[in-house]
Amino acid sequence: MEKLIILAGSAVINVLSGKRIALGLVLILFWVKGRQLKFNSEEWDNYFLELSQEKVIKIALGIAGSSIVASALISYAILDRAEFHHPFLIAAALFCCSALWFWHKWRGEKGKTYLLRRFAEIPPVILEKREREKK
Repeated sequence: MEKLIILAGSAVINVLSGKRIALGLVLILFWVKGRQLKFNSEEWDNYFLELSQEKVIKIALGIAGSSIVASALISYAILDRAEFHHPFLIAAALFCCSALWFWHKWRGEKGKTYLLRRFAEIPPVILEKREREKK
């Protein structure tokens, strides 16, 4: 029974840590880019105006992939510490389930299309802001 609870807990931790890791990666990437741009709002505006959809997709997929891998490694560490038989196979199964779930969400209405639609809203806002500042 104890092993079952640990296994279920590991699966829950896998899901929750994946989301937190992804959020952490987004924040770190914004901080790193902010340092490169010296936290200048005009530079940020230029960056978003020059950013392509392909680059946004690559960044999103990189963040998602990294967080899925990291959460699977965390699950592996938990299962190994709990002395499960074949912790790598269980962690690999959790990884595959997470990857399949992400693929399902990515292809759905809250996935790639949603990301690109929201990204397309940024340039008009920046250009409108610049027009107001000129007046």
